[in-house]
Parts: sequence; C-alpha cells; structure tokens
Amino acid sequence: MKELELSIGTLTISHQFMVVGMRNTCILGADFLKSGRMVVDIANSKLTWPSGEVALVIETTAPTVNKLSVLLDNYSDIFVSGPNDPLGRTTVAEHSIDTGDSRPVKQRPYRIPVHLNTVVNKQVNDMIERGVIRSSNSPWSSPIVLAPKKDGDYRFCVDFRRVNLVTKKDAHPMPRIDEILDQLGGARYFSTLDLASGYWQVPLREEDMEKTAFSVGANHYEFTVMPFGLTNAPATFQRMMGNILMGIKSCLVFMDDIIIFSDTWEEHQRILDEVFRRIRAAGLKIKRDKCQFAQESVKFLGHIVSARGTEPDSSKVEAVREFATPTSLTDVRAFVGMASYYRRFIKNFADIAAPLHDLTKGGQPEFCWTPVADKAFNDLKSRLCSAPILSLPDFFVPFTIYTDASDFGLGAVLSQRRGENEYVIAYASRTLTTAEKNYSTTEKE
Repeated sequence: MKELELSIGTLTISHQFMVVGMRNTCILGADFLKSGRMVVDIANSKLTWPSGEVALVIETTAPTVNKLSVLLDNYSDIFVSGPNDPLGRTTVAEHSIDTGDSRPVKQRPYRIPVHLNTVVNKQVNDMIERGVIRSSNSPWSSPIVLAPKKDGDYRFCVDFRRVNLVTKKDAHPMPRIDEILDQLGGARYFSTLDLASGYWQVPLREEDMEKTAFSVGANHYEFTVMPFGLTNAPATFQRMMGNILMGIKSCLVFMDDIIIFSDTWEEHQRILDEVFRRIRAAGLKIKRDKCQFAQESVKFLGHIVSARGTEPDSSKVEAVREFATPTSLTDVRAFVGMASYYRRFIKNFADIAAPLHDLTKGGQPEFCWTPVADKAFNDLKSRLCSAPILSLPDFFVPFTIYTDASDFGLGAVLSQRRGENEYVIAYASRTLTTAEKNYSTTEKE
C-alpha cells in the first residue's frame, strides 16, 4: 500500500492505493468516494463534492454523432472496406527509379517451398486483377520472398536490394515521430486515418516499370505502381502526403498514417472535411476499418495518445514483454532496437541498456550472455511494461530540465509545472564516450 495524491478538477485527495503491475484503467471504489465526500450524479453525468464538481464524460450529443455520420456519408467514395475493393490511383505523384547508366540487374529466383506455391500464385493473380502488376519482357529481374505474418498468412515481397544499390538516393527527410507527438498537446478530440495499401496508390513512371520485374515459375511480371522495398519509396510517399495536406492546421502525417487533433468538435469537423476533400482530389482511398474518428484516445505510431499525454501502445509493448532471452548478437540488436523506440519513457535508459550495447560492440569475443546483461534485459522489459504516461508539452509554458550523470552515462528529465503540479514531458539519456568518462561530475552534467 502507498499513500498517493490524486487530483480531480479542483479537488486533491491523499488516499491509500495498492500499487500493482497493471496497464488497464483503474476504477475508484466507494472508499475513495467516501474519503472525498463525493457523490456520483448519474442523472446529470457529474461527480460532485462540497467545494466543486466535474463532468464524468465528455458529452457527445446526438447532433454531433449525426454530423459525423453525414460527413462520412458525403465522402463515402474515398473509403474502401474490403480487400478486393478498387484501389485509388493518385494523379499528384509518380515514382521514378533513377539508375543512371547502370546495366540491368538480373538475379536468379529464390527457391519457394512447394507447399507455398499456391500462396504465391493466389497473390500474383490478386495483384494482376487489381492492376498492381502486369506481364513483362524486362531484362531486369529480382527474386521474390514470402514473409510470414502474425495471422499465419504470408506477405509477398520482392528483394530489391541489388536494384537499390544502383539507384540514386532521394534525400527527402522523414519526420521524427517524437516531434509529431510533441505537437498534439492541448487537443481533446483525435482522429486517425490510414490509406489503403498506400504505396500501391502511387503510379510508377512508365520507363521505370521494367526495373521492378520479378519471375514466378515460367512467368515474368513487373509493377505498374510503387512496390514495397524500393529505397526511395518512403521519400516519394512522404513528399506526396506532405504536399497534399500542406497548410492544414492540426493535421500531421507520417507516411500513410494521418492524425487530426483539435480542442473543439466544430474545429475537428472542419479539419476532417478539408482533409477528406484533399484526399478525394488526389485520387486516394482510405481504409475505413483502420480509422478512428473524433475519439478522446487513439492509437498512433505505436503510442496511445489522449489529452492526458502519450504512453506506449500495450499491444506493441507485449512484443517486448514476450521477447525470449537472446541467444545471439542478432537477438540482442533486435531487442535493443525494439526497446529504444520507447526510450523517452524510461529514465536513465542508456545506463540500463549499457551492458546490452557492450555486447554488440566490435572486437568482442564470441557471444556470451552474462548475468549483468540478463539483469539489464529483464530490467528494461519490466520498465517498459510499466512505462508512465508522459504529458504533452505546452510550448507557452516554461520547461524545466533536470540532469544527472553516472560513471557510464548522462540522464535528463524534461518537465513543466502547471498550477501546483509538475509533469514529466520526456526522459533522455546516452552513454559516455571513453574520453567523457574522465570528466568531473560537474563537467558531465
């Protein structure tokens, strides 16, 4: 049991809570209501106490629901609901593959297990029917691979690594996910949109289609749209989406994931309408069942986003929780990569992960899993599974930075004070270089 302070509206109560490792929302019991002399007013959807009251829910009126329904009906043509629905084909962008004067890349096909031939043929036929690929006489050829999916199905992929080596790179920048999340502060309503097979809605330049060729059995095919695996595909897609949605306030995009956020329903409806209008004009389609509309809390880029702040998506953290003890350097790198995605939620991440990073440094002897590494591995898993909700920053309020240094790393906490309370915005950390380890504590901090 632990004495904790909990604030509701203008009321702050000290109460005994049992601290447990759960991620679900807690329900406050009768003992808590009694200690604060609170009354649940069901009829008026309020929680009252002698000195104040607070709404139990954000009121969603019938007119609001109806307006959203009407808005979605007005743009029903931009949504797809099934895997066989026609894809969009944008007219605002075209992907090119600049290979200069390079000779055609031709590789022998990888062998596909006999029992998967049916899977390959079905996916090829589906792509032909949807206009994604066509028969080819190309001198280029890259091998295909089947990547297993969580649901037991397989994803059809083409190994374009050799083609990518001779492709001139596109330097268009990708947005930082943490910078996107930092812009969501102050919002009450959130919507997320997901394009249906987004890459396949971008046409390929006619003269570059032959460079995407691949063989299946005795047949040769090439893509007519932008396939996955091309080195410049992310840059083409991000540039296109940025141009389409440019200038829309409170709308951010990362590849084919779009988030819309606002403080009022009226503003939210206006932004949704503008986004839908531009997506329609661009000839794109949205996957209806992957969208979330006008919610208080949404999943976005591996996080749960709400007015309270951001936290790791529990379904993503589950993969970290279930990660088996590493038996190779590849396993260690995979785990550290997964955990690092949420490092801003873990205080002194660099210090904790240092033993795992040490295992991956060059010049190390053969892989050896040590008790120190095992402790770091389990400590990171534990902290990720109980990561806090980080408050979204308010850029009109001063920030406070707390710094700390150890013999091995640097740590910092970014926070803001709002009223009587202080909220953590993010944790930051990194390991020290060999030279920096000789600095005094003052110099380190």
